Amino acid sequence: MPSILPHQIFNSNKPERENYLSYYDRESLEIVNKLFRRDFQAFDYQLIKHL
Repeated sequence: MPSILPHQIFNSNKPERENYLSYYDRESLEIVNKLFRRDFQAFDYQLIKHL
């Protein structure tokens, strides 16, 4: 009898998620870029662009 751990059962039923950018519109991305501009610069990240 094979053993199945609880986290394996949980992960096997997990739905596929869309790319996180699909949850943002242009206005919300502008807000995120504005709020976190200093963090992006400090860590040398690019601003988030809508696909």
